[in-house]
Amino acid sequence: MKLNELKRIAEEHGCRLREGYDDMTIVDYGDSVVAAVDNRLCCVLDTIIGRFTTNYDELKPVITAAVEYAMTPIEDRKEDELYYVRYPSIAGVNNPDDHVYVNHRRSDKEYDFMSSAQFGEYQTQFTTKEIEAMPESIQQAIQKGILEVIEVSEVDG
Repeated sequence: MKLNELKRIAEEHGCRLREGYDDMTIVDYGDSVVAAVDNRLCCVLDTIIGRFTTNYDELKPVITAAVEYAMTPIEDRKEDELYYVRYPSIAGVNNPDDHVYVNHRRSDKEYDFMSSAQFGEYQTQFTTKEIEAMPESIQQAIQKGILEVIEVSEVDG
């Protein structure tokens, strides 16, 4: 299980995550610890059931997710890096609002060039695996340097 999935499940049930150096702690409404998952070792989970300030039945999905997260190998817990595929900027001519980014329209599985904004059915940020699954024409354009693959964090800071 990825960290964002654990966070989503925790938040859906009124909990939140506190990331420490040694562990990822899940706390409930009353700031009581529900579970702590070790950040350094796989399969290590600590629960403090007697201290719950909410109904245990409400927290079952959170505990189940914490167990799944704890069983996930450490290297598989982190989210995959995201990338844009775009036309390279020519001496500063292109700006982020230009239609130079590959957009995947999920409804019909088509690809267009539009802005970097991700909304509705349009996906503009891709994992390496998703880029490798793009049509051959996009793959060739990347190989020839017509399109570039750049980390989202480089563009969005």
